[in-house]
Amino acid sequence: MAMALLTQKVIKEAFWKLLSEKSFSKITVKDIVEECGVNRNTFYYYFQDIYDLLDQLFQAELKRMLDEHRDFSTWHEAFLESAQFVFENKTAVRHLYTSLNREQLERYLYGIADRVMLNFVQKDAEGLNPTAEDLQFVVDFYKYAVVGMILEWIRSGMESDFAERINRLETLFHGSIRQALERSGRHTDCEKSDK
Repeated sequence: MAMALLTQKVIKEAFWKLLSEKSFSKITVKDIVEECGVNRNTFYYYFQDIYDLLDQLFQAELKRMLDEHRDFSTWHEAFLESAQFVFENKTAVRHLYTSLNREQLERYLYGIADRVMLNFVQKDAEGLNPTAEDLQFVVDFYKYAVVGMILEWIRSGMESDFAERINRLETLFHGSIRQALERSGRHTDCEKSDK
């Protein structure tokens, strides 16, 4: 079992190294196995194809982030910590973003944002008793705003200070999550009275 995990880790690291050097569309299984010194059968024993490898890589990183969850006082501190993987691998992330297969990157970012925002929206909802639908609606609103900022930052070349952008977003959001929950609850109450 330990050998299998080590082999998978070596393959993932070789893939990530190659992704830091060239576009996702230019990486082949042959490149990966030559980089890490395993044979093609070993690669296909663990992964269906390169897309499966990428998906497993992001799933493992998301799980690691969730397992290492710490208590943060603000959502933007939590998000900056959780998105450290993106900052540490800018070139590879940029190569993924510019490829035709950026959905996995987006799914990873939405997974982080959903978890982080859910935690803080639930805290701000104390005493309000929102419906599960209202809670998720507010989480989605903020999640899409944050991930939209990240995707625009990646699209524009990742040259600006991302932490500064998230801090500015925090300033805009300050106090608004609870207000959004209150307004969402009023909207639900209005819908019920219209029936």
